[in-house]
Amino acid sequence: MNREEPLLTTDEVIEALQEQGAFPRREKRRLIDHALGIASFLLILVAAFAVAAGFTVDDLLEHEEAARLAWERVIAQQQRREALVADLVEQLGEPVRGTRAYRDWEQALVGAAGAQTLIEEVAAQKEVQAALDGLLPVLERSAAAGPPEADTLLHRVVGTILLLKVDRERYDQAVARYRRMAERPPGRWLARLIGLRNIDPWTSL
Repeated sequence: MNREEPLLTTDEVIEALQEQGAFPRREKRRLIDHALGIASFLLILVAAFAVAAGFTVDDLLEHEEAARLAWERVIAQQQRREALVADLVEQLGEPVRGTRAYRDWEQALVGAAGAQTLIEEVAAQKEVQAALDGLLPVLERSAAAGPPEADTLLHRVVGTILLLKVDRERYDQAVARYRRMAERPPGRWLARLIGLRNIDPWTSL
């Protein structure tokens, strides 16, 4: 004799049906919550990157401008040095102009004037400084036997050489800071994006 299963009441049937539909609803809700969590994380990440990128762009522009201004100061000191040497040679006359050291100085100045790029200018200025190192002993000897104004000019030339050395060191430091930021992410990407100059020409003096 077969034993019959007990019949379910209406409330029990409704409860069973609700339980069968609850799992899909819970799973769907879980997936939605997970997706919203990922979206929120990505939104925060994008916002953080945008803020960081804003600071990076400002820093890039600031360091690029600092390097450019430092180079302009170097150029100004070089021009001042050359003008003072010319004034001193004018005071001392032929005893200086007739020397090999002075001809080397003039030749180095011509080479610097013909420089077309920053790299060429840097190389030419090294030659100018080397020529001036050779000319200084001649200027010192001639100034010692010349008028008092020549000795004053000689001291100004030496002072300008020292200031130029300081400005070159500051230029190197400004370029190093710019390179550190512009050669690594995200600075490298942003430098290309906003069209900053290629940093390869920034060559140390």
